[in-house]
Amino acid sequence: MKLTKPQLKQIIKEAIEADDDLLNAINNLTGKIEELDVSVDFLAAAFVGEDPLSIGTMQKGMGRAYKPRKRAPQPDLEEVVKEEILRALKEMQK
Repeated sequence: MKLTKPQLKQIIKEAIEADDDLLNAINNLTGKIEELDVSVDFLAAAFVGEDPLSIGTMQKGMGRAYKPRKRAPQPDLEEVVKEEILRALKEMQK
């Protein structure tokens, strides 16, 4: 006997509804997935320097096609301090 797609869906639905523990586990997991989406937005925001809410909003509107703009590379703090010290020393020698 070959099962059709609707028959298979009905069998799965009946199996899930008959098992309260399985139904509770599925409900708990779907709640976690909702939270995961937000945490991924915050992680993406940390990498690109954009607001997590704008990332989430743009992804809802454009889906996975949305690509956040890349953050400009930040100067190395140690290099900036060295350059400023050298500049100050040169100014003092004048």
